Amino acid sequence: MREIIAANAAPMPLKAFLRAQFPLLSETMLRRALSQRDVRIDGVRAGESASVCAGQTLRVFIDERYLEPEPVIIYRDEHLLIADKPDRLPTVSAYDGEPSLAAQLMRFAARSGWSHPLPVHRLDARTGGIVAFAMSAVAEQALLNAFRHHWVQKQYRCIVAGTPPEAGRHHAWLIKHAETATMRVLPHDAPNALPIDTQWQRLAVGSAPDGTPVSLLAIWPHTGRTHQIRAHMAFLGHPLIGDEKYGNRALSRACSADGQALWAASLTLFTEDSALAYLNGQTFCTKKIGWAGLAQRLGLALDDA
Repeated sequence: MREIIAANAAPMPLKAFLRAQFPLLSETMLRRALSQRDVRIDGVRAGESASVCAGQTLRVFIDERYLEPEPVIIYRDEHLLIADKPDRLPTVSAYDGEPSLAAQLMRFAARSGWSHPLPVHRLDARTGGIVAFAMSAVAEQALLNAFRHHWVQKQYRCIVAGTPPEAGRHHAWLIKHAETATMRVLPHDAPNALPIDTQWQRLAVGSAPDGTPVSLLAIWPHTGRTHQIRAHMAFLGHPLIGDEKYGNRALSRACSADGQALWAASLTLFTEDSALAYLNGQTFCTKKIGWAGLAQRLGLALDDA
């Protein structure tokens, strides 16, 4: 049982509140808990129609293994930990008490007697996949330096609208719009714009239920800017399926996309002159792509890619 005191500024539907508190809780388990009224608000059993207000006390009677499954750890030694981040879970917490992969790993490390994992880079909350954590101070500096100098190669998988060229690489510029928290891609340099360099390989072609062609890509964001893949592919006319900010919402709905089809599939370290030199050239791969079911429905074979 979990007890939570709500801190949301405005009333929030119970389902949305639970989704925010427990991003790893499956939709099936969430629906079951609401139908069975396994949540009590100020002592009263509540269903899906209930709302949560600031200051209320919730008691959630859902098995802990469904609320927070153990993190998927790809690799760990005294210096490095590689984890598989679920989509919808932030890499680090923006405020105290917010669920995050870093907080989850911290609790797991404490139970396991490990040193505390130190985050050195992030994925968008809505993007799942490979994330590296330092397990020592010397590794933290080595990893921060490697990311700063682009000595870490990250490959993503994504599903986009249309059929881009089988292979390509495109240079452009990215500028942030703070008021909308979005990035705009420009074909030329401009004040406050940053250069971006995105490379892709088309792996498979399928189709949406309405007949619109879609493609599975392997993609390398060589410059690693915020929202780079999402904004750049939209600029090129091939927005990601399920992307609420830059995508085609009608096509995403037609595909029944539950979240953006973007996943950090692998990470390769190039660290000859650091404390992590023993891992130079080693590649770490995700165990499972969260939107594999969507790919299958669209006729895109992940296993063959």
